[in-house]
Amino acid sequence: MLISKSWKFLVIVVLLIGIVLRFVNLDSKVYSADEVRSIMRLSGSTNQQLIEEVFDGKITSVEELQSYQKPTPQKNLSDAVNALVSNPEHPPLYPLLTRFWMQIINIPIAARYISILFSIIVFPSIYWLCLELFESPVVGWVAMCLTAVSPFHILAAQNTTQYSLWTVTITLSSAALINALRLNKTACWLRYAVFSAMGFYTHLYFCTVALSHGLYVLTTEKLRLSRRTIAYLLSSVGSLLLFSPWIYVIVTNLDTIKKNTTYYSLSHTNFKVISSRFLENITNIFVDFHNKTKLENSILSYLILGLIAFSIYFICRSTSVKTWSFVLLLVISNTLFLVIPDSFGASIRALQYRYYLPCFLGIELSVSYLIAHQISNLSLKVWQRQLWQIIFLVIVCLGIISGIFIAQDQDWGIDDQKGTASSQNIQLVLPINQSDRPLVMSATTPSFILALSHMAEPKVKFRLFSQQNRSQWDKSINLSTDAAQFSDIFIIYPNQEFLGFIDQDKQFKRKSVVNNKLYKLEKASSS
Repeated sequence: MLISKSWKFLVIVVLLIGIVLRFVNLDSKVYSADEVRSIMRLSGSTNQQLIEEVFDGKITSVEELQSYQKPTPQKNLSDAVNALVSNPEHPPLYPLLTRFWMQIINIPIAARYISILFSIIVFPSIYWLCLELFESPVVGWVAMCLTAVSPFHILAAQNTTQYSLWTVTITLSSAALINALRLNKTACWLRYAVFSAMGFYTHLYFCTVALSHGLYVLTTEKLRLSRRTIAYLLSSVGSLLLFSPWIYVIVTNLDTIKKNTTYYSLSHTNFKVISSRFLENITNIFVDFHNKTKLENSILSYLILGLIAFSIYFICRSTSVKTWSFVLLLVISNTLFLVIPDSFGASIRALQYRYYLPCFLGIELSVSYLIAHQISNLSLKVWQRQLWQIIFLVIVCLGIISGIFIAQDQDWGIDDQKGTASSQNIQLVLPINQSDRPLVMSATTPSFILALSHMAEPKVKFRLFSQQNRSQWDKSINLSTDAAQFSDIFIIYPNQEFLGFIDQDKQFKRKSVVNNKLYKLEKASSS
């Protein structure tokens, strides 16, 4: 099918809308704990350094806290690498690229801009993958449209973590693999090795993509040790050699990784909960109103699930094994890697829908092929092609509406912030910013305060303490002195022990301002 000018115009409009939706109200979005920790590492600081340098009971400013959220002359590239090594479960490619970008683009939300840039690069990379896999530009155009307005990809683009870049490396490495298998040239296999290494350096769960690639080669080569199989093995070894420096970091820091990821093993789940959440998440690829309407929890979800199921059935029936096996392996390898361990062990990784990114891409490829085939198949009746054109437009419109909802919500992210400390900061920061000379005291988790510092006005001052360090509290806290210097004293995210310490000073009483998460100290009336 030749792509008409009206079709190209529609695609360009959808792509532009998708790009605009990524930028709308970007500066008002809350920062999650994952985001501020990621930015802190790329700035060259560790959580321990932050505690030692700032959470010491001395008065500190928003500007000083924000110095841990951007590269500074005091922290060079070596400091950044050392900070990244302290969290080896997060490979360094995205943080280092973001650091260089922030040094060039010196604005407060520069880290989010580079994530959006990577999400835009996804458009041509998924188009290339569709050309290689389906040999159809129409599928590529449809895939770009669905990706552009997908609420999942919009949320990933707005998040200051590696998921947009991971999308790029998955699509590029996948396209490079199919291209290398087709041409079987050394340059093609070298390109695949580089893109695969980039994938590993972006996210450790790229191993599920590498697994699907290996199974795909074995399937297409019918378990033979052919020249292509040998070339693939050599290319894979090459990618692992390129990744070997970080493999060494991982192996030598296994205890650190276990400590850093303890959170995921604190809770249990089961197959019923996982499967229910999984079915909900895959519909969110195309439509996600975040429970703002009753539509997505009703027949609409079942229609989307039906479309996905039919697309997988259709691609298996209408394409060769070299095509449908790639899509299915991408979906299955990633899904089973997450679901099986969590169904039998203590972990909740399978409930985090951002980890299903390779699976979601496989589903998008399947749905894109179905729609493109049906709207361009001249053997179908006119009304049938028009019906699929309407289905395509409906999906695009649902994605755009989802993007509008996302733009209006400050605490809606790929790592859903509703109910978390980062989300609560929206309410907590209002009375603090309204004060003339506020002092905020806290002995809470550093990432909560860093996230708050992105919304606090420059006039806000902080007196921060490490958790459960009573001797530090005794040494630094003098409420009478602070009350003379500041118009208001706030206590944020207090634990009971810290509140008990504050209550010892009978000259002051505390008043809950926001849901026992924010207190304001007032002079106690004399008897």
